[in-house]
Amino acid sequence: MNSQASANQENKPHHEHKSNNAPKSQHEHKTEHHHHHHGHKPIWQCDAKVHRTMMAVKDHLHQLCADHVHRLVKVETCDGDVFEGHIVSCHRGVLFICLSNEGCDRAFFPGGPPVYYNNVLPLVLFNLLAISLL
Repeated sequence: MNSQASANQENKPHHEHKSNNAPKSQHEHKTEHHHHHHGHKPIWQCDAKVHRTMMAVKDHLHQLCADHVHRLVKVETCDGDVFEGHIVSCHRGVLFICLSNEGCDRAFFPGGPPVYYNNVLPLVLFNLLAISLL
């Protein structure tokens, strides 16, 4: 490994001098160097099966929420929190519920409400344990 490292060191100054004058070779050498740096190694990676399951659950919950927009629900989170409110929308894995009756009608608009607009609470779908109709 040391002989390889010293071989790289011999070549390196040569590459660096050329790189300023020749943009093409700079790009070629950059791609070579990426392999040596190993990129950013994730400290956690979702298992492929778990990922597929989560995406299926997300799609299912999105459909359920779309079918029950405006309905009054009780939402329980995995952490034991309980919220009651009307389903406003579901967007990118987040369920938006309006915590009070007043202002709920004004909160319905395409693309999902901005966070906390008119007592609208964003709840991440993967942190939900149960959604019950009231």
